[in-house]
Amino acid sequence: MQTALTTAVSGDQIWVKMGVHKPATNPAQRTAVFALKSDVAIYGGFAGTETALNQRDWTLNVTVLSGDIDNNDTVDASGVVTTATSIVGSNAYHVVSATNVLSTAMVDGFVITGGQANNGAFPHNAGGGCTFGSATRR
Repeated sequence: MQTALTTAVSGDQIWVKMGVHKPATNPAQRTAVFALKSDVAIYGGFAGTETALNQRDWTLNVTVLSGDIDNNDTVDASGVVTTATSIVGSNAYHVVSATNVLSTAMVDGFVITGGQANNGAFPHNAGGGCTFGSATRR
């Protein structure tokens, strides 16, 4: 998904199929994030056969953005960490980043889970799900 975000241009929509998506697959990459872009929308909740945005069902097609880059958290059937004590090992500090992004960026239809902002230094000391930096939030 990060590749799609990197190549996206203003006005693009990225449709993401159900399942668990991670910003990295190497536990040493704790700073890896899904980096949002201004004027780009990412939508979860797709089965993979839809041809229109209104056909998605985010409650049935659970789409997870997870920081569990070392693949050892305790998760539910959808891949969601349900308690902080279910995080094991070293997860990504943040799952999504909106640093220097305008409020025109959109994230819709996702469960964001498994971020582990436990480093003593800013910005990795808070905001396990998302870091905003100087973004405008809505």
